[in-house]
Amino acid sequence: MNLNNFKDQIDSVIVERGADYYFDKAVSHLEQVDAGIWLSLVEGSLDYDVLITLDNNQIKEWQCNCPYDYGPVCKHVVATLYALADELEVSTDANNGILPKKKAGQKRKNQNNEVSQIFSKVNQQELQEFLQKQFVSNRGLKNALIAYFAEYLDEDINKKYQIIVKNIYKAAKGRDGFIDYRSTYKLEQPLYDLLKRASEFVHDTKIIQALAICKAIIEQLPKIVHNMDDSDGSAGGLFEYAFEVFDDISNQAHPELKDELFSYCLKEFPKEKYNDFGFESYFLDVLPVLITTDKQEKQLFAIIDKQLKKVASKAYSSYGVVQLIKVKIGYLLKNNRQDEVDILVNEHKHYPEFRTVLVQQSLDQKDFKQAKKLCQQGIIIAEKECHAGTVSQWREQLLTIAELEQNKADIRKWAKILFNGSYRDMSYYKQLKSTYSKKEWAVQCEAIIDEIKGKNQYGGYGAATQLADIFVAEKYFDRLLTLLQINPESIRLIDGYAHHLSKDYPQEIRDLYVSGIKKQAEETGRKIYNQTVKYIKTLSKIPGSQSKVNELIQFFKSRYKNRSAMMEILNKHFPKQFNEC
Repeated sequence: MNLNNFKDQIDSVIVERGADYYFDKAVSHLEQVDAGIWLSLVEGSLDYDVLITLDNNQIKEWQCNCPYDYGPVCKHVVATLYALADELEVSTDANNGILPKKKAGQKRKNQNNEVSQIFSKVNQQELQEFLQKQFVSNRGLKNALIAYFAEYLDEDINKKYQIIVKNIYKAAKGRDGFIDYRSTYKLEQPLYDLLKRASEFVHDTKIIQALAICKAIIEQLPKIVHNMDDSDGSAGGLFEYAFEVFDDISNQAHPELKDELFSYCLKEFPKEKYNDFGFESYFLDVLPVLITTDKQEKQLFAIIDKQLKKVASKAYSSYGVVQLIKVKIGYLLKNNRQDEVDILVNEHKHYPEFRTVLVQQSLDQKDFKQAKKLCQQGIIIAEKECHAGTVSQWREQLLTIAELEQNKADIRKWAKILFNGSYRDMSYYKQLKSTYSKKEWAVQCEAIIDEIKGKNQYGGYGAATQLADIFVAEKYFDRLLTLLQINPESIRLIDGYAHHLSKDYPQEIRDLYVSGIKKQAEETGRKIYNQTVKYIKTLSKIPGSQSKVNELIQFFKSRYKNRSAMMEILNKHFPKQFNEC
């Protein structure tokens, strides 16, 4: 996504709202704070801060501290992207093709240049006095400065970074001790900067400084996340970043430091605070890499076994157990100990992940009988545990085996079972059809259609779509039209299949669209109105539909004249018809 095409990559409703903000001059204080990094303030009922990272007009990252969580991009980010395109004079299609360009001499001064000029002239005492005043009202600035230059503090290295992280949390939280959604950036950005600093330390071989930062964030973050709104997953991202740096440290560590890192992870891993958010898995990823002695291997396996007992006692324990066993298996495979891996897999074949390994081994040896036996046993276990998805997984495997054996009876059996048990997935339908002659299939197909219809010949939306898919696959277009006509108010069904019929049955499809659109428009809300516009535009593409479009717009203007939002949207998309009607 870049400044030329961002509007095509983002939901059209959000683009429209963001463009309105931009053209209403809601974007202020747009400035480049570093190479490729831009900040802005977007004013509305509340003001929000937006950060955009660019690389040659490519949009690499965006952040906004608004509470919007219905998609990856909010209207404030879109407004800022329009402002950036204007600032950098990048062409887009807002405002009928191009953005308004600034007149000569109007281009905003680069504030980085202004800052550089000040830095080149101000003396140290003046700068210190200025910063001291800023610290009174901006605790975040003070914490950022301390974090960046912490290596110059005369304190215990581990203690000082623990204090820095705690102070960053204190500066971000509200009076109630909680960090709400709008304030998470006050925590996320300084911690991210701190980890970036740690990464720089690693490359400068200041390993101890880097490790102290990682430890502070790893240990403090699970406590902090209990007191913040982490809807955007920023805490998880920070924890992952901390372990990326930790992993870099591990790769450069000398043997003594590796032993220290192993002991540290072994001590931290069992702590309950990490389990609440799945953070303990990061320790499991790094621990096997740090092993250099038989004693450490025994320690790792012992703590995994202890954790297995703990996890197995909890509800929904299977995922945790499987992940722990996989750590053992990964370590053994890395050290070419296949015999021990085979024992572990067999011991835990109750779990689908390990039974799948045994099935594949049987298939590799062309032992289809054993492979099918393993799958059938897997189905029995999954049915007892009410795991429908796992039952389907084993049935799919049995279908694959039937194809490998070219066993027509089994292909039919499993394809039919899977078709009926998967909301009639048409891929299974095609597999089933491939086993019959044309004459045989005509009979089988009618039986399937009758089964879907059941006692209610009309069926619900789901049954109707299943029938429609079959009618399309068999080219039963007259029956497809009849199906749509007995569901005249289901615009989703009509719109989903009309393109198969509009060429041969234009009048019937036009009438169906009108009835379906009218029914849908009985609901209210901008989302409904925008969907209605989409369906009207689809209708307008069918030859001879202009009168139907005019009829609909006249109908809506008369029936729903008090729906100001609907009238506004219709006028925007159909101005000619709207004003003529």
